[in-house]
Amino acid sequence: MKLKTRIISLLLAALFTALFVMPVSVGAATVEEEVFSFLTEDLELTTAAAAGIMANIMCECSFNPNAGDIDTNGLYSYGLFMWNGPRYERLKKWCEENGLFYDTVEGQMKYLKYELEGSECATLTAMRAIPDTFEGCVDATVLFAELFERCAAFSYGLRVWYAVNTFWPSYGTCAPSEKRGIYGVYCNYPVTVKTGDSYTLKGAVVSFTSPITELSAGVWDANGKMLTGSVTYPAEYVYDISKIDKYVVFGTLPPGVYVYRISASNSDGAYIVEEHEFTVGDESATSGKYPRITDGTVLCGFGPYCPGAKFTDMPAVGNWAHDGIDYVISRGLFLGTSANTFSPAATMTRAMLVTVLWRLEGSPAVGDEARGKFVDVEAGSWYEDAVAWASSNGVTKGVDDTHFNPYAAVTREEAVTFLQRFTEGKGYDRFNRADLSSFFDVAELSYWSTDAFSWAVAEGIIFGSGSGTRLKLDPGASATRAQVAAMLKRFVVNVYDKQ
Repeated sequence: MKLKTRIISLLLAALFTALFVMPVSVGAATVEEEVFSFLTEDLELTTAAAAGIMANIMCECSFNPNAGDIDTNGLYSYGLFMWNGPRYERLKKWCEENGLFYDTVEGQMKYLKYELEGSECATLTAMRAIPDTFEGCVDATVLFAELFERCAAFSYGLRVWYAVNTFWPSYGTCAPSEKRGIYGVYCNYPVTVKTGDSYTLKGAVVSFTSPITELSAGVWDANGKMLTGSVTYPAEYVYDISKIDKYVVFGTLPPGVYVYRISASNSDGAYIVEEHEFTVGDESATSGKYPRITDGTVLCGFGPYCPGAKFTDMPAVGNWAHDGIDYVISRGLFLGTSANTFSPAATMTRAMLVTVLWRLEGSPAVGDEARGKFVDVEAGSWYEDAVAWASSNGVTKGVDDTHFNPYAAVTREEAVTFLQRFTEGKGYDRFNRADLSSFFDVAELSYWSTDAFSWAVAEGIIFGSGSGTRLKLDPGASATRAQVAAMLKRFVVNVYDKQ
C-alpha cells in the first residue's frame, strides 16, 4: 500500500512540475520557512537557536533535502543534515516504519525530532537553553555543529557568519548586539612547546560586518618584535587559520617566554582575536582550551606593546596607517623624524626610501668604488652608503647619469619601481602580474613603471585609492611616510619574508 501511494505521489508531482515550473528560489524559501516553523513550534526552540541550526543546514546542503555526497571515508551523506553512513540508513528505516518519506522535509524534520528526543538528547537540552539573543544565536550555531553535526571545528566560522548575517536578521526577534567586530572561533593556542618541536594552529576568524582586510598570526618577543608568523589580506568574512600554520614556525624558537597572537582588521578597526603567553622549554606541547567564540578586543596589532606609542603624532589604533608604522618601526626599517615624532603625513624622499631598503638588506657595507657616482650625494651623509648600495645593485638609476636628487619627494611610481628592482635583484620575482585596466588613471603611468605597478598590485603591495569603479593608482603623487610604511609592510610580508 505504501509503495502504491508513493508511486501516485511521484506521478502527481511530475504532472504538477510539467504544468507549473516554480523558480528554485521559491522552493528554497519554502524549505527555509518549513524548517524554521518546525524548529520553533514542534521543537519549541527560540528564534536564536533556530537561526543557529539553519546556518548549519545552509553549510551542509543549502536547504536541499535531497542533497547527497560521498565523504572521505567512502560513506554516503544525505539530506538537510547530511546524515552519514549508518545514520543515513537509520533515517530511511525510521521513515519507512512511520509512514513517512525520507526524501521530504517533513520526513527529515520528524526524524530529527526523534533523534533529538532520543540518542541526541544532549543536543536538544543545549538548544533549549539558548537565550533569544544575538549572542545566543552565535552559541547555538557552534553548539549544534559540535554536538549534532560533529564536523571539523575549522568549519564553524562559516556557519557563524551565515547565522549572524543571514538567518538572525531574517528570523531573529530582537536587535543584533552592538559587538559586531571580529571573532575567533575554536582558535587553539600553545601553553607549552618543547624546544625544537612544532605546534599546529587551528580555528577560524570571522568578521561579521565587512570582509577581513588584514590578518596576522605569529609569535612575538617581550619587546614586541615578530619572530615568526605571517600576514595575509584575505578580503573574506571567514578565514581558516590553518592556511597560515606553515608560516608560524615554533621549532626554531629558543627556550623562553613568548606571546602568540592572532590579530585582524576590517573596515571597523583592528582587533586582537587571541593573545596568550606560552613557554618554550623542556615540556611537551600543550594547548589552551578551545573557546567556542573569542570576542575580538580592539587593540594595536602588537597588543599591549605598541612600537609607535613613543610618537606623539602616531595615528590612532584602527587608523589604516597605524599597523604599517608599527611594523616598520619594529623591524628597524624606519626611524622617527625626532625622538617623539614620526611625521606620518610628511613626504617620503628618495634618499629615505633607498635607506629603508638598505636597512632591510642588513645595511651591507659598500666599497669606495661604489661611491661618487652622483654629484648631489654628499660624502659622509646619512644616506650615502644606501644610495651607493642601491645604485650598485640596480635598485636606482638616478634621475640621470650623474644626479640622484636625494631630497626630492619619491612618487608612488618611483616607490613601486624601487621595490620591483630590489625584488628582481634578489631573484624573488615570482612573475605575478595583475590586469590594471580597472584603474581609471592607468594611462598616466610612465612606460618604465607599468610593469612595476602590475607586479605590486598582483602581490598585494598596493590596492589603489578611491572606491568602487573609480580606483586610481595615482602614479605621480608624492608618497607620504605613512603610505610607504604600509607599502613596505605588505612588501616584506607578501614577498621578502616568503623567500
